[in-house]
Amino acid sequence: MDDDLSNIEDKINLLKQKREKIKTKKALLLLKEAQGILSDNFSYELVLSVLKNSWSSASEKQKEEWEKSANQFRSDESKRSSKGMAISQKEVQQCTTENP
Repeated sequence: MDDDLSNIEDKINLLKQKREKIKTKKALLLLKEAQGILSDNFSYELVLSVLKNSWSSASEKQKEEWEKSANQFRSDESKRSSKGMAISQKEVQQCTTENP
């Protein structure tokens, strides 16, 4: 009985680790997209400022449009992943150590 519980706990922990890796991967994709859009002007503060100001000043209709278009980004991301264009674990580790 204890072995079964231990096995379940191990699987839960493994799934939690996988979830964190996926979150990190998505954060890196967002970071790369922002860097690509802003190029030489990129900074974390600028990205947050643009995001905050754009969202707070946007109309409800604009927000709905952004939310609808988010589905397009999600499908594009899954296409990249299926084509092997996902971010490598080395890139994830590098970014997390550089930007804790």
